[in-house]
Amino acid sequence: MKALNAVSQTSHPDREGSHMNHFRWSAPRRLMGGLLTGAALVASCVGGSTASAAQGDQTAVAFTVTATSVWGEDVFVTGNVPELGSWNPDKAVPLSASDYPRWGASATLPANTPIEFKYLIKRPNGSISWEVGDNRALTTPPRGSFTSLDTFRFTPDVPASGTAPACIVSNTSWRYAMAGNTCRTAYPLQTVHQSGARSACREVLPGTTATFPGHGTSYDYVVAFAHC
Repeated sequence: MKALNAVSQTSHPDREGSHMNHFRWSAPRRLMGGLLTGAALVASCVGGSTASAAQGDQTAVAFTVTATSVWGEDVFVTGNVPELGSWNPDKAVPLSASDYPRWGASATLPANTPIEFKYLIKRPNGSISWEVGDNRALTTPPRGSFTSLDTFRFTPDVPASGTAPACIVSNTSWRYAMAGNTCRTAYPLQTVHQSGARSACREVLPGTTATFPGHGTSYDYVVAFAHC
């Protein structure tokens, strides 16, 4: 990984002109014959903001990112909900370097809600560098907690960068989790379950959709897709 002071390309949240489809968990319901659909995801296009979870439910999300730095630089996370600062760097959540080079912090977010987020670096002179590439995207589980394990993106499309960008759109049920690649490049992807379990890695070409196993009868929800 490049040293942090070598970052020359900066990015900003991809808020303008973005009309990506995101998905929200629906409550389990029973079908004819007694089969449960599980917590199916229902399409909900949210643009640059997101709807609040029903009845004010909340869930804890731990953001962990690997990033090298020089003395005086700090890493933050921000996103499209007020709890993450609503894309305002001045209100971004600071990450702790106690386990350097892994930085981490937890945030209480609305449950059952699509989230877009990005990591950024603040320097002592006041300058800011956003990680490159599209916004990252996940859907908070309807209950419990979740950990997002990422690597700060110094260059576009870097492998093993963690949570996949928002141009990977998904739809999931108890049986299947489908990832549609609306990005400009191919992405190797895997499902990330609430428990931390991950599926095998598969390359998904632009304009195609890949099918992965869903959360099953154990309700180990698919919270995100990872760039593996």
